[in-house]
Amino acid sequence: MARKNYSAEFNADVVRLYQTTPGANLKFMGDITYLPAGDGEFLYLVAALDCLCHRVVGWSIATDHGAQ
Repeated sequence: MARKNYSAEFNADVVRLYQTTPGANLKFMGDITYLPAGDGEFLYLVAALDCLCHRVVGWSIATDHGAQ
């Protein structure tokens, strides 16, 4: 059974996003990840990045992944 390469599609979208950013502080992207904190618990880290300069412009860490 063949698997679709979702990673290749995602990478193409990210490259296109970078190429169409006219200046800093105009386009952003975000990522969420979980970090093991021991005893089976996790911390959730969310980061917002500027697409032009690739810098973190905001972040948050919490013990749950609910919207706030």
